[in-house]
Amino acid sequence: MDAERRAEAAAQLAFAIHAAHHPRLAAIRRRVDRDIRQALTAWLEATGHGENAAALADAVVALADGLALRMLYAPHEHASLLAALDRALDPCCRVTGPPIEGLASTGCGQGPQRNAA
Repeated sequence: MDAERRAEAAAQLAFAIHAAHHPRLAAIRRRVDRDIRQALTAWLEATGHGENAAALADAVVALADGLALRMLYAPHEHASLLAALDRALDPCCRVTGPPIEGLASTGCGQGPQRNAA
């Protein structure tokens, strides 16, 4: 994780800690989480995941949150955590429905070649 992403993750964690004790901050955090979940669910639905899209979105968010937290306190595990993320997300990124404009440019669903130049 580069310094900028590490700072962002630390800020998110600090905000979450404060939100646990302040209802107005918690409401903001829940709204952001809801918006992320809705956008991810819509994308997963569009890629053919249909009725499983919302549950899959929840799993992806939980995975990303957990890995971001681990990257804060175990930066030496960066490569293995990213590899775990790739393995977990690869099935999510497989397009099972009609092609979606712009998806190929994300590298999603391309497995190990994702990072190839």
